[in-house]
Amino acid sequence: MDGSGRRKRRSILVLICGLAAVMAMGESPDRAEADRLAEAIKARVAQATQFTDASTTTVGVTAFESLATPSSWEEIWPEGTGELTRTVEARLWNAPIRASLDKHGSVYLPKRDKPYHISEPIVLKSGQRIKADPEAEIRLIPKSNTCMVRNANVVDGKNKPVPEEAPFDTGILIEGGIWNTLSTRRGLLNGNGKGWINRGDSSISANGVILLSRVRGAVVRNLTMRQTGLHGIQISACRDFRVEGIIFDEHRQDGVHIDGPTSYGVVRDIRGVTWDDFVALIGWGWKGLDPTYGQIDHVLVEAIDGTSQRAMRLLPGTKTFDNGVKLPCPIVDCVFRDIRNIKSFSVYDQPPVWGQETDCCDPIGTVSNVYFKGLAFDRPTHFRIALHVDGFSIDDVRLNFNPGPDYRLVEFGAMSATAKRKPDDPSTWVDVYNPNADFTVRRFRLSNVRVKTAEGVRELPDPHTRLVRVTNQKLNPDYPRTTPRGGTGKAIFLDGGDR
Repeated sequence: MDGSGRRKRRSILVLICGLAAVMAMGESPDRAEADRLAEAIKARVAQATQFTDASTTTVGVTAFESLATPSSWEEIWPEGTGELTRTVEARLWNAPIRASLDKHGSVYLPKRDKPYHISEPIVLKSGQRIKADPEAEIRLIPKSNTCMVRNANVVDGKNKPVPEEAPFDTGILIEGGIWNTLSTRRGLLNGNGKGWINRGDSSISANGVILLSRVRGAVVRNLTMRQTGLHGIQISACRDFRVEGIIFDEHRQDGVHIDGPTSYGVVRDIRGVTWDDFVALIGWGWKGLDPTYGQIDHVLVEAIDGTSQRAMRLLPGTKTFDNGVKLPCPIVDCVFRDIRNIKSFSVYDQPPVWGQETDCCDPIGTVSNVYFKGLAFDRPTHFRIALHVDGFSIDDVRLNFNPGPDYRLVEFGAMSATAKRKPDDPSTWVDVYNPNADFTVRRFRLSNVRVKTAEGVRELPDPHTRLVRVTNQKLNPDYPRTTPRGGTGKAIFLDGGDR
């Protein structure tokens, strides 16, 4: 072996030994701190949203039924391997809902045999609430291209940071119902592929069935998202909110999607199937996809069952606006506990596939004081981490399968994959990830991992050695004949490793 090979091998051994030392060090995050932080978040949010516990009289929308207007439209539904277009004649309920909100500040939608069809968003002002019977269906008619519910004063932060003094809407409740945007099959959206705040108004990059933007004291609970082609619940620049008791049924995008700057929220009791991230915390994002950017802190996510289908995502970063202003967007002081059957945990930088030259994260982001506790998986899952880390704890994990010798729960390392705009022209190829980014790791801990074996469930000794892998990038000398191109990105452990 030549000198360079010996140096490379020695560097890898030092890195692995250093990683083991980091996770064994006493200064690693205290596992009890996760519960202390979680309870502090819950207490504050409960105080801010206690208005929902007050007894109030909610007037049924049928008191204003005479205001419902007749209309007709065409809907496309799957039929076998093809599609069926059918004409629907029904009434639109936007006006009755609006009349009840204007007169009483609230509205109740009782169960009925037919859906409540709407053609534009239901807009809630401060202090207003909408409740629906759990089996009442609210359906967005085709070609509306809007969200279904939003607050009144939506803030636009796509071109500049959200000002601290920007006012909040307050005290909003959305409860019950089955919400449907008519995404009757994956890829079949019935003209409802956008979550705009008004019909024909694309000025704000919103994309949620329910959009809460710059709201303090909001509660969304006990409802179902069915055949929905947008993010289920999009939280943007909010504070003191609760999202709980949500079921996703044939849902095509992110489930709960949280954009910075957002603080103090509880997301709990979420289940079902989504076709994109089950829960996503997005500090920075690509142009045109998120209405605001900024720090996300003090969010508790608990009691989640993802049915092994999709990921949870943490995407901090740095947003560079068109005028050159840079906004740090870290994810700080968050707890994820009682999590079941999430396919993967994505904690890495990922630029847009096309347009990276003008839309990238520079520098990459940081997660700080983030805790995962009480995790259980029936199938192999993994954490993929390629961002700056300053406090990341994974504790109390149960693997309900016997992991093979190559299985790793946690992987540190930049990634590389090739996207080909023109398959025969390598000059048009780009990397899907950020393979040249170095990132630093402080205070990482993996502890209390139990594994299913033929003899029963047993605790895995030394889980950091058995279940953690560090993979640094290297350039592919054979690119573009073979892909991916690779890069130079590496993980640098600063409290005991890589010295």
